Amino acid sequence: MKDLLVVFGACLLFGVCGCGGSKRVLSNDEVVRVKSIPLSIPLDGHNYRPTVTSLYIKCNMIEYKNNIARDIFASTDDPQTLMYKDLLTAFQNKDVDRVLGMTYSGDGTNIAERNEKLGGWVGYLSETFSSERVGKDFEKLYIPRQLFLGDDRIIIKAVHTDKGDLYSSWTRFKGDSEPKLWDYWVKDEYRSGQISSLVANTDQVLIREPGAVIIPDKVLTYYHVLLPCSTPENRVYLQFNGRVYDDFDLLNDTPDKDDEVLKFYQDTFRLLENKEYDKFADCYTEKSKANILKVMQKRELKVGKRKIRFILDADPLFIVFTRHGFVNSDHDYIIRSKNDGKFKLTHFGYHGKFEGFITNKKLFREPVLDIIIGDHKK
Repeated sequence: MKDLLVVFGACLLFGVCGCGGSKRVLSNDEVVRVKSIPLSIPLDGHNYRPTVTSLYIKCNMIEYKNNIARDIFASTDDPQTLMYKDLLTAFQNKDVDRVLGMTYSGDGTNIAERNEKLGGWVGYLSETFSSERVGKDFEKLYIPRQLFLGDDRIIIKAVHTDKGDLYSSWTRFKGDSEPKLWDYWVKDEYRSGQISSLVANTDQVLIREPGAVIIPDKVLTYYHVLLPCSTPENRVYLQFNGRVYDDFDLLNDTPDKDDEVLKFYQDTFRLLENKEYDKFADCYTEKSKANILKVMQKRELKVGKRKIRFILDADPLFIVFTRHGFVNSDHDYIIRSKNDGKFKLTHFGYHGKFEGFITNKKLFREPVLDIIIGDHKK
């Protein structure tokens, strides 16, 4: 953790820092470059329509101009890209033994249980990657990018659903010298797979709305934090803006005049403190409003001694981290409307991949949030 703190301090002072390693060329269309990709987060259960944010993952990646899998496989000599082709073929053939041989199982895994789970997994994915759906030579399968997240290689892919729509997902490999497919059931302390899911969400937006997401070569943000899944060759950064608060008392302190997010948040919870419950519930997006009304029917909610620690600015999404929140949560989500610019609280009562990411002690809380707000010594 000491090395991570040093890098964090340098990034915070100077705003930019390289991802490590020079540009690498794997094949004619496989050039590894450093880029920042905005994370797309499903809010209020809208899994197929995630919200594009200004929270970025910066890492080494390959972006394909020609993203048809058939053409990528034909032009590459990269071991992991070719292994992916072999894996897809094994899925199509329902070759469980072949998939098992290509899978990293971790230490102490119950082999019988693992094999049973993988057998069902292979059966499911044999339908997902059937020749009817992705093409006999994978001409209907698309690979927009590959990510290098520390020791992990993530292949983002898009396949056709039963309705004919394209849907983006990801496959995760471990190691470069002797690559292995990650077993989904292996416990992973740093869970870079959670990051992969969020990046796949961004590709889903790109598929649905071409040109809706811009992936810049360089992004400058106030916070530029090295994540613990990094390696010297493949560093991974979380980039974002935000503001630290010295335990701002939500009910009694006065926000700065230009702090519109905090002012909205304070005004909303003053409604709760004044028992204006209908107006308070109206400050939530539709699905979140329904969820909080259910909670309020069961018990009385109180603001209590809520203190503001940090507001992460991923405009149009803002995440307010607090002390003494209710419903076993220490953070709230605020969304800015694209139409009128107004704020609403959102994502109340939902738990998804992003929730898993920002509550993960090893991946976000200790190396990112606790350092920013100075709680690593407490």
